[in-house]
Amino acid sequence: MRATLAGTLLLIASFSASPVSSVSAQDTAGAQAAISETRATTARVEHEIVCLEAKHAALERVVRQMEEARQQLTAVHSSREAREHARLAIVSLSHRAVRIERTIVECRTELSARARRPGPPEGTTRQAAPHDPAAHAVAQPNDPTRVIERDVVLQPNVGVVLGEQVDGTGRVPAEEVRAAIRGTAARYSRCYDRLVDRGALVRGTIITTFRVTRVGRTTNVQAHHGDLTDRNFVRCITAATRRIRFSTPPAGGDAVYSYTLRFPGQ
Repeated sequence: MRATLAGTLLLIASFSASPVSSVSAQDTAGAQAAISETRATTARVEHEIVCLEAKHAALERVVRQMEEARQQLTAVHSSREAREHARLAIVSLSHRAVRIERTIVECRTELSARARRPGPPEGTTRQAAPHDPAAHAVAQPNDPTRVIERDVVLQPNVGVVLGEQVDGTGRVPAEEVRAAIRGTAARYSRCYDRLVDRGALVRGTIITTFRVTRVGRTTNVQAHHGDLTDRNFVRCITAATRRIRFSTPPAGGDAVYSYTLRFPGQ
């Protein structure tokens, strides 16, 4: 696609540079306008390609992580706890995939004036598509799911891609969940420093899930399904998550959270 557009530009440019004495000033202006519009279209398409490539890569990572979770969920040797963590990871990843798909429209840039298509004649009424309850239900997250935070930096080498409650009837104020995560951010940072010290200078993500009980204890902690699979690093993240403490226990029951951490944080 990029090579074809570049060839088109060169062809137009060489044509406009050819000495044709019979071309009127109006024709010349039209040719120059066509060249300018072609260049603008090329820039727009380049932007859309880069954006779509990034969205595609993000979806590929989510699909890969979902497949890992599915394998853990169906493995014969998986413990009950491991299967529950896999199920929660699939829930979180499914919602993330939906969000990525919805943001694909952001890749679409504004069309040029010449490329715009006229709308329907004035007075024309468009009929809305009939409401599909089944499709609406699929598009909505389940009741316990709520986003706590996204795309924030905790430490120079630790960031949050997405933090959300994925299960449970309990509720903790979002600001207290964020405060609890920040209380262990330094431990996450040290985990990554040790990984780098071992010569593993890598970038990636890891998902940690944990349950907060009615008395504010953090249990059922697991770190998995990310790009960073070093065993010592995974154990370090798990241990750091276990030390998270909530000053206010969840009201109404236990609450289960999933945090996708990014290393480095920037």
